[in-house]
Amino acid sequence: MQTINIVTELVILIVSGVYYIYRSVKLGVVSAEIEMHDAKSKWPQRKKNLFYSILFGIVFAFSFGLNSAIQYGEGVGQSIWYFIMVTFVSLMIYLPVFLIIFVIGNDALKKKSDDLVTKILDGDRDEKH
Repeated sequence: MQTINIVTELVILIVSGVYYIYRSVKLGVVSAEIEMHDAKSKWPQRKKNLFYSILFGIVFAFSFGLNSAIQYGEGVGQSIWYFIMVTFVSLMIYLPVFLIIFVIGNDALKKKSDDLVTKILDGDRDEKH
């Protein structure tokens, strides 16, 4: 396969996902989905997002630390040091990124969706859309 074919497919996947999120927020579907999820589930959506972002950050950090210890460590002491150092640095990098993407991003989408639903219900928005 040529690289351009792979890039084209990735662009289609990313653009369609962004468009879906945009339309869901503009129609107020995001806030409705979150409210339905919170009504059915024991854990609210926000707690699940927080839990999964922490879990993904830890899994990424441990996998990078393990990879560095195995590939670059020469001896047990150096392997343990590489594992600890890379795991700690990876946690410092990836944990905030996942928290921003999963928790803060979802909260921002829900707030924007709630605001638009309020506008629609108040009649401030054009009926055509």
